[in-house]
Amino acid sequence: MTKRKMILQKLAGNYQFIPQSMLDITLLETLNLACWGAVNIPCATLNGDQKLFEYLDNDKDGFIKSGELLSEVKWLCDVIELPDDRPFIEQLKISAINQNNPRGAELYSSAVELLNISEPGTAEISLGTVREKQQQLSSGTMKGDGIIVSNAIADTTAAELAADIISSLGGESNAAGTKGITSSMLDKFLADAAGFIAWEAQKEDSSILPRGENTASAYESFSAIRSKIDEYFGYCELLQVDPAHEKRFKLSPNSLPELDLNNPAAIKTTIATAPLATPSPQTVLHLNLKNINPAYYSAVERFKTVYKKPTLSYEAWRAIKNEFAPYESYLNSKAGASVESLGSEKLNGYLKNEDAIKTLRKLFVLDDKLMNKLNRLRELEKLLLYSRYIVEFINSFVSFSALFSPAGKSMIEAGSLIMDGYHFELAIKVTDIAKHKNIAKRSNICILYVKLKTAAKPVTVAVAVTSGSINNLYIGKPGLFLTAENRELRAEIIDIIAAPVSIKEALALPFNKLGEFIEGKIDKFSSSKMKNVETGLNKQLTTIEKAQLPGTASKKTPISPLLIMGGGVGIAAVGSGFAFMVKSLKEVSWLKILLALVIIVAILAMPLIISAIIKLRRRNLGLLLEAAGWAVNLRLNINRKMGVLFTYSPEFPPQAVYKRRELIKFFLKQPSKKLFCPAMLWTLSVIAAIYALIMFGLAFFPTITLKIFELLRL
Repeated sequence: MTKRKMILQKLAGNYQFIPQSMLDITLLETLNLACWGAVNIPCATLNGDQKLFEYLDNDKDGFIKSGELLSEVKWLCDVIELPDDRPFIEQLKISAINQNNPRGAELYSSAVELLNISEPGTAEISLGTVREKQQQLSSGTMKGDGIIVSNAIADTTAAELAADIISSLGGESNAAGTKGITSSMLDKFLADAAGFIAWEAQKEDSSILPRGENTASAYESFSAIRSKIDEYFGYCELLQVDPAHEKRFKLSPNSLPELDLNNPAAIKTTIATAPLATPSPQTVLHLNLKNINPAYYSAVERFKTVYKKPTLSYEAWRAIKNEFAPYESYLNSKAGASVESLGSEKLNGYLKNEDAIKTLRKLFVLDDKLMNKLNRLRELEKLLLYSRYIVEFINSFVSFSALFSPAGKSMIEAGSLIMDGYHFELAIKVTDIAKHKNIAKRSNICILYVKLKTAAKPVTVAVAVTSGSINNLYIGKPGLFLTAENRELRAEIIDIIAAPVSIKEALALPFNKLGEFIEGKIDKFSSSKMKNVETGLNKQLTTIEKAQLPGTASKKTPISPLLIMGGGVGIAAVGSGFAFMVKSLKEVSWLKILLALVIIVAILAMPLIISAIIKLRRRNLGLLLEAAGWAVNLRLNINRKMGVLFTYSPEFPPQAVYKRRELIKFFLKQPSKKLFCPAMLWTLSVIAAIYALIMFGLAFFPTITLKIFELLRL
């Protein structure tokens, strides 16, 4: 047998391995990982059958890595016989499963048994058949997920037991979202019930309850004040060691800590952290409320009521603590707290009802058998998904041939955006726009961030603009998005990374900027001058009104000679400049004027044009993918021809008939009078453009512009 050779196809400036048939995937392990298109891709950005991506993501971390793909490809090559003439298998023959391989033999027996195949020699199975069987088995009350819900329990007592387990331990939701119990929950419930009953039985020991039925209430009053009394006697012992420590409890006004008197919470905290009472070396606590910290009045009152002691010595306090030690140990050894609310009587009834427990355990056995069948069907589902899509996935991961193919959508593309008369085909799902922009702006690609309005939560996609024009694209612009499944969604631009998209637009860019600049300057000049005119006119009118008031004599305002001289100089300078420009233009031919304009435009426009062309040549699709979380090895530069693959204006049907006469002329009732002929309009437009360019050059590059005119005169 001739050894199969790997064929590398040049694509987007790189040699890439593009498998044509399923047998080609056996060569994948010989390709060095550095030669792969990508080695790590996030599942969230992929489009297609999500189960396929779940099976490929072995460790369930949300990413498909090169090692995981190699492992799954090896598994596929081991369990079936790969055809060498087809890129995928839609209907898999049972006989194509390799029974000599242990896992293949399991798949074969699962297919024959679970799909009720009587003649495996000629039978074929499909993904739809397997999924239909999965749906059939899991459509009942049991889902094969180890969870038993109440609807699946026919026995009333067993159902009541399951309900109490759910109320005590919380339960777990199955695939349908219904809460049920697991086998481990049943075991825990029974263990907790037995533990609680055994723990509660210890109450019969009199040593545990020193005060009989009143033990619990007495212990509650004791534990409520215990920490503060311990703290108090600790301070007293400190004074016994050295009376000098008494100064620690008497703060001078100068050493008081900062306290916001307008903050009630801070005041309460300060009081609560203070000692229960003023410590003394005698180690005696006077329970008179005059000596007690106000924060603990109620706790001390309850303690006095129970123990009837006006004072409490350290020895008496130790005796109380020793008295409650057995009861405290009993409380700390409490078991089965989760089932305590059910009570001992009910718990005893469950423990003795072996029939109800056996009923639940039998249901778990049945569910385990169903789980086994569903797991075997999942293996068949994985086999059929790989047989159908593994070559397509490799061409979207190891190579990017599926992305550049116009035949259909690849697993990378989320769909197609239709907006402004264009189809934008390259759209990738993104979850974090800010993070994506941080990397994508280095790709030199114009990117639209588009929000898709779905029935569920909105989805955001990054759409690449690779040709055409972006003059009419803006934030907030609506459009239509067609998903890979051909669903229509409303779309809206929410952010843009601006960049050149074509040579034509790059050439027009400086003129657009010039037009915007001149328009802005004219608006600014007009508004400021109009404001000055209005201000001056208002002043003059006010002066006239005052001068015409009856009974008042008009006053003449003297005009400063310096003002007249300055105005004359300014007018003379403007006139001189204008005369020079007119004289220069008279002495120069129209051909030289046009040449001057070309030179001026070249000086102003060439840096912008060169910069735009360099950015167009450096457009890197790989960075767009990396911004979405891909680990890409290849530099995927986009040239002009490739750009049309992803952004294009569709053509009309070839059989369409074009009627070129403008229809609007038929709608006009009266023909409009021509004020200007076309030739005159063109002439005026050219003169206006020449004037604008010359004025722009004189305003911002006066030395260069005048030098150009002097050279042309020579």
